[in-house]
Amino acid sequence: MKHDHEEPGLTVGDRDPDLTKLLDRGLDAYNCVATGTTAADRGELSVRARDPETGETAGGLTAWSWDGLLGIPGGAEDVHFHKRLAPDASQAPRRPPAGAGP
Repeated sequence: MKHDHEEPGLTVGDRDPDLTKLLDRGLDAYNCVATGTTAADRGELSVRARDPETGETAGGLTAWSWDGLLGIPGGAEDVHFHKRLAPDASQAPRRPPAGAGP
């Protein structure tokens, strides 16, 4: 890791995968206690699109889920869908038909 600045107790530098893992684990532990969830309530998923002729990856998406919520990392700002994911389509909220009144 390249260090841009260093003093006793403080290091500023390039990306630090070990620090990222440490902070992620600490934040996960805190959030689980605060929300009453466990590691079993978290997950990751990916979608890969392949070119049918070459089999090469043409695109894709990675995301995480936590207690029924879905988040899609988006660079500088993550995209979060703060809506519970229904376990199956039969329990999903239904939209009224277009033009239907309240």
